[in-house]
Amino acid sequence: MAGLEAIIDATAGILAAQSLEATLQAMADALAPIVPYASLVVYEVASILVAPLRVGGRVQGTLNVWREASDVEFAEDVLFTPAEMMLIERFASLAAIAYANSSQREQLRTQALTDELTGLYNRRHCEAALLAVLEDGRRNHETTSIAYFDIDAFKSINDAFGHGAGDEALRRFAEVLRTHTRAGDLVCRTGGEEFTIVLPRTDAPRARRLAERINEAVRAARLGPRADLTVSAGVATAEDSLDHFDRLVQRADGALLRAKREGRDRVVLADAVSA
Repeated sequence: MAGLEAIIDATAGILAAQSLEATLQAMADALAPIVPYASLVVYEVASILVAPLRVGGRVQGTLNVWREASDVEFAEDVLFTPAEMMLIERFASLAAIAYANSSQREQLRTQALTDELTGLYNRRHCEAALLAVLEDGRRNHETTSIAYFDIDAFKSINDAFGHGAGDEALRRFAEVLRTHTRAGDLVCRTGGEEFTIVLPRTDAPRARRLAERINEAVRAARLGPRADLTVSAGVATAEDSLDHFDRLVQRADGALLRAKREGRDRVVLADAVSA
C-alpha cells in the first residue's frame, strides 16, 4: 500500500509536466524510488504481446511482439487473435531453447578466453589478439604497443598472509587496470602476477604515459594487506606494427626486467628497433 500511495502522490508531478519528454522523465523519476529498475521504455503501439522465454521452469527473458495500425490492412486486425497468440507462444518456447543454448555456448566461450580469478582475458586470448592487432596495424600503417606489468614482491604476500590475500591483491590490481585503460585496449592476465595490455594505435609516449598512470593509481589505491603494493612495467612499441610478435614480446619482457633491476615500482620503455 505504501508503494501505491507513493505512486498516487507522484501522479500530480507527472500530470503537471508540459512536454512529452518531460512527462516521460517525470514517470521515470517517480517510479525509481518505489520500484528499482534497470530501464523504463514506453511503446507507442496499438497492440503488444509479451511472451516469456521459459526454459526448465525459469524465465530467461521475454519475447515482445507489437503491432501498429500501419502494419495491417484493416484497423480491426490490429489486435492479436487467439490463433496468433498461440503461434507466438509456441515460437517463444522454441526461441527460449535456442536462446538458452546460445547463451550457454557464449558463456563457455567466455570462460575459455578469460581468467577465472580476475575476469580479465587469459594468455591464450591475449596472444591471439596481439597477432590480430599487429596484422591490422601493418595493413593500416598504425603503431601497436604493449605494456607488461608485474606485481612487485608478490610472493611475499602469499608467504606472509596466505594465498587468499594474494588473490585479493590480484583482483584489486585487475580493477585498477580496467579503470585506467581505454575501451579499445585489451587487458589480460598472462601469468601468476603478470599482466599485459595490448594497445592498438598507440605510440611509445602515449603507451608509457598510460603505464605510468597505472603505476600512480596503484600507489594511490594502497593495495595489498600492507597497503604498499607496487608494480613494475615494461613497454614496447612497434612502429607501423612491423615488429614481429615474438620480438615485440621479448622487448617488453626485457624492459620489465630492467624495471625490476633498477628498483621496481617504475616503467621502463624498450629501446626502439628497426623492422
